[in-house]
Amino acid sequence: MSQGIHHGVTALYVASQEGHCEVAEVLLANRADVNQAADDGVAPLYIASKKSHCAVVKVLLANRADVNQAADTDTTALYMASHNGHCGVAEVLLATGPMLIRHAVAWRVT
Repeated sequence: MSQGIHHGVTALYVASQEGHCEVAEVLLANRADVNQAADDGVAPLYIASKKSHCAVVKVLLANRADVNQAADTDTTALYMASHNGHCGVAEVLLATGPMLIRHAVAWRVT
């Protein structure tokens, strides 16, 4: 169910990226790995947060998505929600409880 189709991208990743909440629920009910990341370390929660798909973020969190999981760039779902101005998603992520706040050296402006 969680096998990547291209560069490690799974069906759950695509559903999360496109905001298809019901598809994500079906995949998770059929044992899709909620934390399986693509080859670049981007997981479903990260991409849903980046795209401001708040309903999908809630479904992923309800299925134990790791809110602290970072992509290869050392950025998290909270970082992407904040970076893109998605306040509602950031609030949902922060409501999950204690989390590790990360920043990426690659994003610093010198």
